[in-house]
Amino acid sequence: LDRFGRIPEQGEELIRIVTLRRLARRLGIEKVALKQGLMYLYFVGDDNRAYYQSSAFGRILAYLQRHPQRCQLRERQGKRSIAVTDVTTVLQAVDILTEVRSLDPA
Repeated sequence: LDRFGRIPEQGEELIRIVTLRRLARRLGIEKVALKQGLMYLYFVGDDNRAYYQSSAFGRILAYLQRHPQRCQLRERQGKRSIAVTDVTTVLQAVDILTEVRSLDPA
């Protein structure tokens, strides 16, 4: 702080990506993408069917049930994903995945 001042918001967002990736990995999410106000959560393929019976995936389903207008479950080319609307910052994405982790599995 004494040499360079406060970290700009863009720098803070970049640092939060590490937290976002760690939360996603703990929930069994292979990839997270933020584009044009949407957060896309990509899941493992059918070869890992046990994941879809896990408590981590149950928590994701619980989030979907709580926020049906905000979430859209999709499947393209054998890959499942969820699109979550109104996510414009990494901080918002971290908050959502933190909420998901706190839910009881569906």
